[in-house]
Amino acid sequence: MNPEEVNYKKALLFKIGIVVIIVAIFFLWLANLRNVFATKQITTDSTWEKISSDMDKTFKDAEANFSDAASSTDKAFVNNLLEKASSTVSTTTATVEVKKELTDLIKSATTTPKRISCPPSINCMPTIGEARPCVVPVGCEKITQIAY
Repeated sequence: MNPEEVNYKKALLFKIGIVVIIVAIFFLWLANLRNVFATKQITTDSTWEKISSDMDKTFKDAEANFSDAASSTDKAFVNNLLEKASSTVSTTTATVEVKKELTDLIKSATTTPKRISCPPSINCMPTIGEARPCVVPVGCEKITQIAY
């Protein structure tokens, strides 16, 4: 054998060995990758279900608390008006009419949600050129935040 042939065979064996090692690593990686995706999908699904149920529970609790607070405030106000009206009105027909109107007010106050037209925030970041107005609308002092 020629020394060139020996070197050629050595180089060929070396290249084949490297390719076999690369293919073996690739197949081992693919086999492991299937297990990684299977375990991640299980934990991801349960995590999203838990987050979704927690968010639903929180929103339901908040809605119940807001509706209770709104209805109890309105009912206390209306009951107070009813007591004052019944003490000042002498005829029963006027009392019945006032009670009917006030109960209608209670029904409309509990069925229609209260809307607030206050912006959640006002952008007061400094800019080049004209300054932005950073005035909180009247009645929105505790609702609107100023962003600097």
